[in-house]
Amino acid sequence: MSLLTLTRKMVKTAKKLAEPFEATVQYSAWVAGDAYGEGSYPVTIPLKAIVDQSVREHRNKDGLIIAVKADVMFIEALPVNGAPGRTEPIDMRDIIVLPDGTTGPIMDIEGFIDGGTGRPFYSRVFLGATESSI
Repeated sequence: MSLLTLTRKMVKTAKKLAEPFEATVQYSAWVAGDAYGEGSYPVTIPLKAIVDQSVREHRNKDGLIIAVKADVMFIEALPVNGAPGRTEPIDMRDIIVLPDGTTGPIMDIEGFIDGGTGRPFYSRVFLGATESSI
């Protein structure tokens, strides 16, 4: 059994074990921007994710320490949007609304890439804290 096959099985097992802890978030993918910097988000879909809403610090991939209000983990490969100019499957301009109705800017995105598909096994999104959430 290859490491890739083993990892896929482990992620599938983790997904089953995580189901009782998952909440539903609302996800809106950015598909375009206009001349005024406003984004276009034509569809909002519900997605299951593990949500940790504890305010804390996180060191992003650039080494900066950022204030985070929520850590949202999708333990599955998310659908690719396909709009030009965006990062797939999650773009920093996308919007995630938490179960309590709050949101925040996407400050960092992590994921472990499946070498066979080139897509993340899982996606972990860090939503930024604002003055009112600290």
